[in-house]
Amino acid sequence: MARRRTHTIEPTTPEAVSRRLELLRRALDLTTTEMCRRIGSDSGGSLWTNYEMGRRVISREHAIRLCEKFGVTLEWIYRGLEVAEIEPKLKKALIEAGGNPFPVFTIPHQIVEAAD
Repeated sequence: MARRRTHTIEPTTPEAVSRRLELLRRALDLTTTEMCRRIGSDSGGSLWTNYEMGRRVISREHAIRLCEKFGVTLEWIYRGLEVAEIEPKLKKALIEAGGNPFPVFTIPHQIVEAAD
């Protein structure tokens, strides 16, 4: 019988931060270019792509702009902590965009055969 193997990502790792940023963009139904414009970057989308791919950790300045523009919190961006300040409508969209973003993500790996 095959089963799906998963691993848990610590919520403060760059991988977890990048996953939350990707979920946020998808929940808001915005492109990477639109996200860059909203945080004050003129990179044409490449900066946000680097954030989502984990090549760069989002800067404090850009994280604060996300908080101001979209109502997320620094605790959520950097630590994955769910806090009351995040709008319920946005929480729902985040969950619909890719699962529960609070606080730790479980990422599926390959399907492996269960040992008998």
